[in-house]
Amino acid sequence: MPATLSFLHTSPIHIPTFDALIKDQAPDIPVTHLVGEDFLSEARDKGISPELTKRIHNKIIAAIDDGANVVLCTCSSRSEEHTSELQ
Repeated sequence: MPATLSFLHTSPIHIPTFDALIKDQAPDIPVTHLVGEDFLSEARDKGISPELTKRIHNKIIAAIDDGANVVLCTCSSRSEEHTSELQ
């Protein structure tokens, strides 16, 4: 069975785009989506605080706990930091 890929988005509007991409490029990969709608607005309003970073990190860990083998953060403001933290 292929690894499960979980996308973490800041808006549900991105789900159809990523579903179409996976369907076209890798239809056998199981996919889930997580949405943290408040993440981006909070970062814009208050900056990227340690509390926000922790909430995003916890969302990623929850996805792994729920069976995701790979979590892809689709918001570029956070992806690099969490990639390095989890390695």
